[in-house]
Formats: sequence, C-alpha cells, structure tokens
Amino acid sequence: MTSLRQIAANQANAQKSTGPKTEEGIARASANSVTHGLTAQSSLRDKTELEKLRQRIGLWIDDSRPSTEYETWLIEVMAVESARYSDCQSLEAELIEQDARRAETSWDFDRRSEVETLAKKLGIDPGFTFAQLRRSTPGVLWLKGRWEGLADALSDPNGWTETDRSLALDLIGAPLQFRRGRTRVDPFSRAEVEKCDRRLAASNGESGSADRERPIDPTSSDALSKLPGLRAEDPNEFRRAFVEAMVAFLECEAARLEVLDTADRSSVLRKVSPEITRELKLLRRYESASFRRFQWARLRFEEFSKSGVPSSSVAEPGGSSADLSKMHDQIRRLREDVQSRLELERQQPAEPPPVEAKPEPPKRPVEKSSPTLPPPPLVALPAGLSAPHSFCPAPSTVSRSPLSSFRDSLFGQGALNRRQRRALAQMSPSA
Repeated sequence: MTSLRQIAANQANAQKSTGPKTEEGIARASANSVTHGLTAQSSLRDKTELEKLRQRIGLWIDDSRPSTEYETWLIEVMAVESARYSDCQSLEAELIEQDARRAETSWDFDRRSEVETLAKKLGIDPGFTFAQLRRSTPGVLWLKGRWEGLADALSDPNGWTETDRSLALDLIGAPLQFRRGRTRVDPFSRAEVEKCDRRLAASNGESGSADRERPIDPTSSDALSKLPGLRAEDPNEFRRAFVEAMVAFLECEAARLEVLDTADRSSVLRKVSPEITRELKLLRRYESASFRRFQWARLRFEEFSKSGVPSSSVAEPGGSSADLSKMHDQIRRLREDVQSRLELERQQPAEPPPVEAKPEPPKRPVEKSSPTLPPPPLVALPAGLSAPHSFCPAPSTVSRSPLSSFRDSLFGQGALNRRQRRALAQMSPSA
C-alpha cells in the first residue's frame, strides 16, 4: 500500500508542474491540439488575423448601417462566418496543392503506405480488406508478394503450417465462419474430380478455349475444369498448383489496374482528385457549416431590418469584437430568457377563457288574430230588388281569407271586379 509519506511526496512533486500561469502561456497552451481552428469555440487567431477580422467587421457595419444592437450582432456573425468560410476555401486549395506535389514526388510510396495500413485489418475482416486490396495496383502487388512467400513455405517437406493455411485463407477473403472442413486451399475429393470429368466429357472436352490465354482465378467455380494441377490428391501438390495459378492471375490483374493507377495520378496532378480523402471531407463539412450560419444570420438581418426589432430584445451588444464565444454567450442568454418566461407561464395558474355571451335571437312579433264571426245567411231577394247597404251590418273584424274577402265584396257592390260580378250573377235566382 502507498504510505502517507509517498502521498505527500507525490503532492509536492505535482505542485512543480501545474502548467503555464501567465495569460500568454495559457493562451499558447490552449492551442496545443489545434490544427486549423475551424471548429474552435473561441478565436485562436494571431494578432494580424484578428486585426483583419476587426477591420472586416467595421467595414460591414459601416456599409449595412444597423439600427439596433441585434442587427449589429448579426453583422458580426456574418463577418466571422465569412472569414471562416474563406479560411476553409484557402485550406482546401492548399490541401489539393499538397496532394498534387506528393503525387509528383512520392506517389508510389504513399500508395504502398496506404496498402500496409489497410492490410493490418486482414485478419479481422478478411472479406472487406481483400476487396479493398484488389482495387489498386499496389494492393494486388502486396497480395502477390504474400502468395510468393507461401510458395516458398511449400518447399518444407511438412508443407504449410496452420498459420500458413490461415494466411492463405485471408489472402482469398474467406470468411472466418466458414473455415471448417475442406476449404478452397485444400485438395478436392475424388467424387468432385469425377463429377468434373463427366461434365467435361458431356461437353466434348471444351473447357473454355477462349479464356486459355488469360490466367484463371483458382478460386473460381470452374477452376477445377480449367486447371489440371488442381486435381492432385496430395495437399502439397494441390497447393503448389493453386499458388502458381494465383500468382499468375494477380500479375495479370496488376497489369490491368496499372492503367487506372496512371489515370488517377494524372488526375491528382491536374488537381482533380478522383477520391475525396478524410481531411478534404472534414474540411468541406466545416465549409458547409460556416455557409449555413452565414445564411442564417443574413436572413435574420433582412427580416428584422424590415420588421424592426427593439434593442432590448438582445442582451448586451457585441461591440466591435468578433469573438465567437461572445456570440455563443448571447445565444445562451436569449435561450435562458425564453426558458425563464416559459417557466413563469407554467407556474401561473391558467385562467379559464372568458365565456362570450351569445346574443339572443330577436323575438318575432306574434300576430294576434281576433275571432271572426260566422257569415250571415244569404237571403234570396226578388228580381229587380237590390240589397241596400244599410241592410247589411258592417263586419266586426277584417279577415284576410279569400272567402271573407269575397263576402265583404259581396255586400259592397262598388268594390266588385268583373270576375266577381260574373260569379254573383251565376249565384242569383234570376240566373
């Protein structure tokens, strides 16, 4: 166990290496792991770049003439992101130029270095690694060199060891789960050889004469019918024929891929990279992020300059400095302000909404109808006599029915029309 004396000695030694203490030393140490500073939350530029950035912000403010503090802050954000976007473009051009210089001086060495880095994963994921190695000339040559080493191992009377057999399976991309029993680097059984002979006899001995000039892949399905050496029952003889066929096949593949490798190098020299590297991909992602932030600030500036936002909506103006950390502080303060307002609204009891009184529908006037008296009986008068007006009493009520209207007209002869007179003449006894 550690004694108290050792603990005290460790604490005393730790006090002698507490890092920089001055502001300049702390600022210098904070940039130890910085490569380009494109994702830093604070400004890590030197004094010259900071002065250029301040001048850019001042010019943008003079040109835009903001009327509120919020608009001033948005202009600062646009200036910072535009400078960051320019840095991304400069670094991208520098990276492409660097790749062109390396393609001119150390193209083959860099490709072999990439192959060696990729080959470390061969025992972990043989299928994927084998497919990646087959894509380039250096990768195919690396596979060819390993097969030549396995050919030398066959000179031993005991043949391959289990390690050599596992390496051979890795070099053909055999999955780790399917290596039990017979594999592609083991001789075929007698039944499989006889089956292949019968198939050749049925096809009149034609075994692909058109492909005889081109080397055959010994791992293909028709390799047994095209490579007589694979019919050997002895494991060493079979593997020797397998390795010779594999070396010849890889030599043909390397010659075929040499044309593509030359075209890729020519593209890099012309600064048109056929493949996007990891560094270039990250750089373009930073460039896209800066452009999106610039567009966000520009759209907000245009929106608030038209609608008008009071200066109290922004906490503390950004001033003339373009420090990115200050921008994040203002965003954080705005977010806290909104959250505090939402919290206050949650704490206050929710008042029920006022119920609006529905207007009562207007009352329709009710027509009062007075009771009508039954009409008096009609009396047949002698011909030539007319009923005097005084003989018929005036009706007590006036009704709107057609019958009562006709009765009223009957007792008032002056109010009859032609049709009513005709009907009255038909009703008279003289008619």
